Amino acid sequence: GNGDFISILSGFLDGSPSFTGIDLDPEDFEEGRKAFEGHPVELLEMDGAAMDFADGEFDMVCISNSLHHIEDVQSVLKEMYRVLRPGGVFILQEMFSDGEQTEAQVNHILTHHWSARVDNLDGTYHRETFSREEIRSSIGPLGLRDLQELEISHNIKCLDCEDRFKCVDPKNPDIIADEVDEIEEDLDFLEELEDRHMADGLAEEGRALIGRIRE
Repeated sequence: GNGDFISILSGFLDGSPSFTGIDLDPEDFEEGRKAFEGHPVELLEMDGAAMDFADGEFDMVCISNSLHHIEDVQSVLKEMYRVLRPGGVFILQEMFSDGEQTEAQVNHILTHHWSARVDNLDGTYHRETFSREEIRSSIGPLGLRDLQELEISHNIKCLDCEDRFKCVDPKNPDIIADEVDEIEEDLDFLEELEDRHMADGLAEEGRALIGRIRE
C-alpha cells in the first residue's frame, strides 16, 4: 500500500522509530515515498511470504487491511513472526464482516465483496471480508502470547479524527460519493471485458448496489 498505517503508528509510538514497509507492487509506493520524504521510512518491493530480512530483525511487525488480498495467508504471517524479535509486538489489523454493523458499514462490506469478485475476473486475488473468528484463527498457529483484541467501529485512519462519526452515517454525502466512485470505476472495467455474460451480471449487481447506497 501507500504507507497509511505507518502514519497512524507514528502518531502513537514514543521516541523516533524507523519504519520499513513492503509491497509486491512498487507503484503503490509512489504516494508514500513522497509523503515520507525526509523521514526514517523505507519502502521496499518484496514478497511478504519470502522476506529478505534476518530472523528477529524488527521490534514490531504489522499488517493492516491486507489479509483479504493474500492468497497464502499462513506463509505471510509465519514470515512476519520469523522477522519479529522475541518479545516483540505483532499487530494484525483487518476489517470483519460479521456481528452488528451500521447501515454504512453494511454498504461498505457489500461494496467490498462485489469489488472482490470484479478483481478476481481480472486475475487479481481478492477474497471477501473475513469473519472475526477467521481472523482469530489465522494467527492461532503462530503461538502468540499476551493477546489483546481491540474492536473499533471506524476506519483505522479515523481514530484521531474529530469527524470520525460521520463515517458511520449512511447519509453522509462524502461516504456515499466514495462508495459510488469505487463501484463506477469497476463498472468501467466491466465494460471492457469480452465475457459479456459474466460482466453484464456483475454490472447489474453493481448498479443495484449504487441504488442501495443512495437510498
